Amino acid sequence: MTKTMRKTWNLAAAGVALVLAGTALAAALQGPVTVYYDAFKVPTVEATTEHDAIYMQGYLHAKNRLFQMDFQRRLFSGRVSELR
Repeated sequence: MTKTMRKTWNLAAAGVALVLAGTALAAALQGPVTVYYDAFKVPTVEATTEHDAIYMQGYLHAKNRLFQMDFQRRLFSGRVSELR
């Protein structure tokens, strides 16, 4: 995988903030965490501790599943047409 094929998110352990430029900070992290996205938008997590890797896996899972959960909620209530 080349550097042009992946999008890097560098994460550090200070405060809680999300910047749209690609850097997120979370107080629960114990060290730096890097997330690479390949050409198919599949994330790869690199962390110094197991705790940080699992925390970031949960964060990415919630972030990537939000649309699906919202879509299914609207589908079952008959409000899909509200989406643009």
